[in-house]
Amino acid sequence: MGKLLITGSSGFVGSSLLPKLTSKFKVSALVRRMPKKKVKSVNYIIANLFEEKKIENLLQKKNFKFLIHLAWEAKPKLFWNSDNNIKFLHASSNLYYYFCLYGGEFAILTGSSAECDLEKKLVKEHEVKKKFIKSKYEISKYLFMKNVQKISNIFKSNFAWARLFWIYGENQPRGKLISDIIFHIKNKKKFTIQNKFDKINIMHVKDVASALFALLNSRIKGIVNVASQKNFTIIQLISMIKNLEVNKKLVLKDNTRSYLFKKIVIKNLIRIGFKEKFNIKSDLNI
Repeated sequence: MGKLLITGSSGFVGSSLLPKLTSKFKVSALVRRMPKKKVKSVNYIIANLFEEKKIENLLQKKNFKFLIHLAWEAKPKLFWNSDNNIKFLHASSNLYYYFCLYGGEFAILTGSSAECDLEKKLVKEHEVKKKFIKSKYEISKYLFMKNVQKISNIFKSNFAWARLFWIYGENQPRGKLISDIIFHIKNKKKFTIQNKFDKINIMHVKDVASALFALLNSRIKGIVNVASQKNFTIIQLISMIKNLEVNKKLVLKDNTRSYLFKKIVIKNLIRIGFKEKFNIKSDLNI
């Protein structure tokens, strides 16, 4: 079993991915504090990602062959312009550098839909630069990706840059589209949604975890759009919630800005045979 290091294992995506990894890898999880619920056979390492020397010593000592880096500033709405993005940019670049320096073979690093020009009709995997970068999150992720490409070329190491789009599922924190809709419906509160005709590509968190696990096993290199094969408008998502009485609490507004893309290229995920298992209609049945 290959030795694998994962960051962000207790986060929204990481907590669904971690149990899958133990079936094929000897897993160590880098954490700031010991989690309340531990996954059996996972070696938890308490360390601060921002302490460069300690991270270097850890990677030199453990000689990990695989890396999955999920940790990043993730507070809903606040993450866009948080100064922590800059800290994660430097810490993440150091992490990947030392991983490669001490014998790392393959890493999965995560980007997001924020890298894409979502007003295009087709979002392609090879596109790596938007016309306008508006936030600290976007510029930090973009620069991290460019650093990863340079480091990979130096050490001849392989990586996959997994772009994550819209995600939903159990235990998602408030501040996200689906979690906010569910919260307001359950509490019978009024909720206003802008841009009801925006199209988004949305996946259940367990599907995202399955895709990342398949990507790790396939060792496909380069940028991969971790996406489903169908896009939904916001109003379509709302219509899937059958409780029409509470739906009256939802106020849908039009806005001049709207995402226009029709399709997301996911050829790499098709090649590794990933198929969506969760049904968004039943999942949204409150």
